[in-house]
Amino acid sequence: MSYHPGDKVAESQPLLDEENPSLNGQDTLGGVLVEPSIQVEKEILPLWVKLVYGFPSLPIGLIGNFYGTYVFVYYSDTVGLELNLLNVCYIILLFAVVLFFPFIGWVFDRTQTRWGRRRPWIAVCAPIFFTVGTLIWLCPTEFPSSISKSVSTTALKAGYFSIIYLSAIIFTFLVQTPYFAFGIELTRDFDERSSLFGYGQAFYVIGMVLSTGFPEFLLEWFPNTRWTFSTLAGVVGILGIISLETMCWTISERKSSAESPKQTPFIPGVRSILLFNKPFLHLLLVITLQNSTPYVLSLLPFWVQFSLGLNKIWSAVNLTVFIASGFAFIPFWSFISRKFGKRKAYGAAQLVGALGYLLFVLPGRGDKYLATAVSFVAGMSGCYLTYYNFLYQSIQGDVVDYDELKTGMRREALYGNIMQYFNWFMSVTSTSAPFLILAWLGFDGSLSEQSDVVNKGIAWCIAANGVAVFLGAIIIVFMYPITKHKYKDILAGIARHNMDCPALDPISNEIIQPLSIRSQAVPADAYWLFWTFFHSELKSVRRNVGVGPLIIGLSIKVGLLTALIAAMGTLWYFYQNYYILWGYVMIMAVTLLFYQLLCIRAAMELGKKLETTEIKLEMITAFIEMTSSKKKL
Repeated sequence: MSYHPGDKVAESQPLLDEENPSLNGQDTLGGVLVEPSIQVEKEILPLWVKLVYGFPSLPIGLIGNFYGTYVFVYYSDTVGLELNLLNVCYIILLFAVVLFFPFIGWVFDRTQTRWGRRRPWIAVCAPIFFTVGTLIWLCPTEFPSSISKSVSTTALKAGYFSIIYLSAIIFTFLVQTPYFAFGIELTRDFDERSSLFGYGQAFYVIGMVLSTGFPEFLLEWFPNTRWTFSTLAGVVGILGIISLETMCWTISERKSSAESPKQTPFIPGVRSILLFNKPFLHLLLVITLQNSTPYVLSLLPFWVQFSLGLNKIWSAVNLTVFIASGFAFIPFWSFISRKFGKRKAYGAAQLVGALGYLLFVLPGRGDKYLATAVSFVAGMSGCYLTYYNFLYQSIQGDVVDYDELKTGMRREALYGNIMQYFNWFMSVTSTSAPFLILAWLGFDGSLSEQSDVVNKGIAWCIAANGVAVFLGAIIIVFMYPITKHKYKDILAGIARHNMDCPALDPISNEIIQPLSIRSQAVPADAYWLFWTFFHSELKSVRRNVGVGPLIIGLSIKVGLLTALIAAMGTLWYFYQNYYILWGYVMIMAVTLLFYQLLCIRAAMELGKKLETTEIKLEMITAFIEMTSSKKKL
């Protein structure tokens, strides 16, 4: 059995657009005869396709949350590394991650094979991903004397942790990014996409529930932590490999997506997404806000133990109830999405999340049943999943289709990669920041009882920030412009472009010419090279008839960023207690430095093409007009 998704853009009765009659005949902007309006057929995915696609989310969620929850405790208690050393290793790993991650989605979108753009990566990387997920629990406690004589055992353990954990992070992205992009491509139906990702989220949450309490349960029966954890990871890994390979062999990629046009250069591609796709910016702000909330899965055990004075059993109960609540309400949010639209459903979920987080301040000492009820209400929205929330994933799929209307490109993986990058970076911050606040309030992990200030601080750390963030997200969500009706117009516009006809952008009300017409004013290579720079920088090139001032300005930025990195390194050396803060600033500075160096390289390329007249100043003028002015009807 195999499934081959079709491109369900229908031939239908010729329809006239009464609101925009200029689209029915001779277009006054481009002078191109436009075909009648296009109607899009409803595309229904078979149930078995949703199950086969969604099930791998269970082992992915289980293995990811498993080592995300237990790895630091394991390496501290079982392997014998100090938490400070583990945190330093983690910060150092972030530098490698920062330079590597942004390229992943871009590479995936540029991949072209006879099997498609997504499945080869999943098929190859899935076995490595789950193997690394097992190796992370097999750090040697002793090393051969020939090695340990020259290098300390602590250094060897730290090196093993760094290599394996970095590999785990990398292969997590190498599997999840094409897996998510593959789901977007399976259907372009507005409601079916929500249904598909709803199945994926259901399996993902089941994996999270199992990985939260099940390992502790196994340790009661099998107290050897190393053997128990590695065996559990190995069994889950086998299940994950089989399910992902089965998906790759039974579900084909959409033909039009697999044969997507040549992709953009990396920096111009990212800039065009961040500056040219306003619906995506709404989503980016929402997910950044959500990830600014304290990581509840980390703080809940502290809330139960110290604020409520309950034992570890009730910590496990509240964690399980919190996660399972999100699973139980997936059908409800799916129904709301179909009935009232994704935007309203996602906004309502944010509101429920805000109310739920506020309730964390209500339970007092010993209020175990009220605490469990609060955990249930707080988890109902499923917003704790942030990037992995099925409503969010479905909405991002709609944004990718809007990008195709604007650019003619299918860039699912790059969009997903950018969002994962922000999700990952902010998640690290949200995990670390609350503990810094608690330390400032006087938290002492060696004490079984904390002060009233600390106990109340834990609850308010969850509640106050969570409420503020979710309310801010609600406002942004309701500003999100793509409705179900406008999404149908987006698909119709894509169909027009496929017929080489102009189309109406339903968000901005501007007429977008197909690539064949746009390239007559600005060739594709020049178009994407221009996207490397701000309009002000391009105007400077046009005004000075050269790139000299542009390169000088970029070089000054490089010098300032280099000085900032050196300053953070100095502060790290003298004020090591704040190494997390210095590390984050350094990571952002390194990212911006890398970007500026690529811009200098692009500026030099632009200078050469201006000298050879391959690029003319008139093209810069046309590009600025094309990407800034709006030709409204």
